[in-house]
Amino acid sequence: MAYNSNDQNVGCGSYSVDEEGRLLTNETCTRGESRSHDDIDGRGSGLELSRGAGGLPMMPDSQDDVEPFEDEYHEVNSLHGDDHHGGGEDVDIPSLRPLERLKLSASFWPYMVPLFTVYAAEYALQAGAWTAIGFPVDSEEARDQFYEYSNWTYQAGVFLSRSSGTVYQASMAVFWLMPILQCMNLVFFTVLAATHFWYDYTMLILCFYVGLLGGGVYVNGFLRINSDLPRSVREFALATVSVADTIGIVVADISGLFIQSCLYQRNGIAGAVVQCPLQR
Repeated sequence: MAYNSNDQNVGCGSYSVDEEGRLLTNETCTRGESRSHDDIDGRGSGLELSRGAGGLPMMPDSQDDVEPFEDEYHEVNSLHGDDHHGGGEDVDIPSLRPLERLKLSASFWPYMVPLFTVYAAEYALQAGAWTAIGFPVDSEEARDQFYEYSNWTYQAGVFLSRSSGTVYQASMAVFWLMPILQCMNLVFFTVLAATHFWYDYTMLILCFYVGLLGGGVYVNGFLRINSDLPRSVREFALATVSVADTIGIVVADISGLFIQSCLYQRNGIAGAVVQCPLQR
């Protein structure tokens, strides 16, 4: 087996790569016996570790025997793209007791709170405020038309922001700022529907902005989970955190009914499903 001329020093000898791409050490350490770095992490090409004159151990029988190769293990994983992003110790999810799973789920709150908040705000805005806007507002056809246009514009913003994950990842501060801005949008559209201080189709610009924030929180929430958390808990985290937006939608649907009722009362529109709690 021929050695590459590009040998480099490692420890007691040098290494080179054979025709199959395996990393070899020279006879200074192993007297002609080869080691494959692909094999150290258990994936590969038939691990052959023998005890030669250089003192390299045979196939390890215990964890203690593996420790001398720990640095090489992480180096190989890094080369193969298997590095443990996010650090931390591996967590065996199936072996966790119910209370331990609950504690682990609660530790994902930095991702769940923004997702819950942004979904609760934007769906309450859609189900409540946007249903009470029309030009003129007392025309059911005009209200239906604005609701249709506003939702198409909103979806365009969602599509654009959800597609941005490959080019931009928000910091944790920005990730938390976006739900706050969405809550401000909810307040703004509710006041706007009640007072009509800005009342024409140029409002669709803000509907597009609402979609940008909603999609931005969604995509960045799961991107941050993928980059922040250890590999062993990512799947569990994704499943757990996704419940937050579902709960947010349920809260929004309920609160939206009362927002719509109050705005209908304000604008003299009949047809509210529930009674406005602010009714005099």
